[in-house]
Amino acid sequence: MRHLIDFGDLSREEWDALYNRANQFMDNPDKFNSVCHGKVAASLFYEPSTRTNFSFQTAMLRLGGTVFGFADPNRKIPVLFPPATGAKNKIAAAPTP
Repeated sequence: MRHLIDFGDLSREEWDALYNRANQFMDNPDKFNSVCHGKVAASLFYEPSTRTNFSFQTAMLRLGGTVFGFADPNRKIPVLFPPATGAKNKIAAAPTP
């Protein structure tokens, strides 16, 4: 799986392809309403972000997937932001279960 962490992670050609694909979704949404059937998105918001949370959930549902998660700013879950250079890329490269 490839992760998009920074804008520089994609070439100009890849960005153009991404924008073209997004236009396909907008021009013909019915064609894509089941592309995420059987997929589940985890929506874990550790800070209040209602618009972002709802827009992510809505997008997944419109694509035929399901969503689970929480949005509780009072939840006491540690979030680690490693200060080491390249840490976000190492985290993204970690194997998923």
